[in-house]
Amino acid sequence: MWLRGYFYYSRKSPHRRVREESRIWLSCGRLYEDNVGQGVATSLNLFAALGTPAALRFQGRMSTRNRNPEDALPMELHLSRRFLVYGEEQLMFRCRERLLAEDGGAHEDHSAGVAITAGPSADLRSPQLFGAKTPEPPPVRRERVLSDWYVLLREYTWRELSNPHDIFAALSGIAQLTGQTLESRYLAGIWEADLLRGLLWKSCHQTQSGGISWKRLGWPPVTRPRPTFLAPAPVRRAPSWSWAAVQGPTVHISRLRPRYSADKMVVRPKQTNPDRWTTHQGCDANVLYMPWCELQVIGCLKALQVMRSRDVSHYLNEEKRWTTYDKYKMIKYGVLLEPIAGEAQAGVGQVESLVAIVVFDVADEAVSVVCCLRLFEDEGLMLVQAGDGKYARAGWFTVENREWFEQGEEVEVALV
Repeated sequence: MWLRGYFYYSRKSPHRRVREESRIWLSCGRLYEDNVGQGVATSLNLFAALGTPAALRFQGRMSTRNRNPEDALPMELHLSRRFLVYGEEQLMFRCRERLLAEDGGAHEDHSAGVAITAGPSADLRSPQLFGAKTPEPPPVRRERVLSDWYVLLREYTWRELSNPHDIFAALSGIAQLTGQTLESRYLAGIWEADLLRGLLWKSCHQTQSGGISWKRLGWPPVTRPRPTFLAPAPVRRAPSWSWAAVQGPTVHISRLRPRYSADKMVVRPKQTNPDRWTTHQGCDANVLYMPWCELQVIGCLKALQVMRSRDVSHYLNEEKRWTTYDKYKMIKYGVLLEPIAGEAQAGVGQVESLVAIVVFDVADEAVSVVCCLRLFEDEGLMLVQAGDGKYARAGWFTVENREWFEQGEEVEVALV
């Protein structure tokens, strides 16, 4: 059982802080100060006839805000099968299927996380999720669980921890439940069974519209984890290829699932029988600190440079009418790439010099020469050299000239 209190005060309130824990009073329906204004005490109609079943009648429209509190962690929200929320104006009860409000309102609330927390044997096709005995086919169920996992990651990554090194610890409970269904190694926040799709996380700021919530429009850009009083600089909490290597909201775009199917993969693991993307043994769902993990990938690595002669806005507006990602976002954050001079036409013949559009994860880390490792036919990771013949992630790219990327020999690439 988790108990988390949210204390609100009026802008005009003189009580700006709680001085002593013993002076906090919990009222069974409302936390308020004497001058809170038009609260429950004045909006509750005590003389209205009650229906059956009885419901409190309120004057005017009562808000159901804070039914998904922004400050609550995903483990609290999704591991709890039943949830009491003390909202700004009323008390709400939330379960896995619906949300019931104090004024009698009810809402269907099939939130993300149900596939993960229902358990490996539950039948997700049934409205009675718990206690069902006929499971879905394993591939279908795994995809359901992965979809929920990626949705929860977006919820999780826009929260900032007081100790940035707790990035895996705060998600460990959900990760362990997810692993019961996936039966996969958990590599610094990414499931080995879905590694390539997991590697292609993106900044919400660079790809998503909308915002964190109804009252917080827009997505902040990602940065490197910042030091805090609990974690002095430098802060390294995950390998560069993990979403945990940055601070800020990230997303795995679910509508692109067909783009990431197995038949479109163009890289493979170095270790086979069974396939293993790493020989590192220090990663798992119950491991709370995973700053290092090296991936060994066999693929075609291409050296590219930023194109100076053409602008991405002109290309997308005038020459290309459709793009997989939001055109406005790609114009704002995308960069055109071309082969390095002298290597442009090696073994390809007459082809267009533009070969890819790249987006740097952190804008301040942009460089003019990069390496591109295509993971799927039309998308891959942008890398920079990290020393000792190894590479670190710097961003992601979309393929604009597949013919050029299909040329060349495979090499072993070590990602750190």
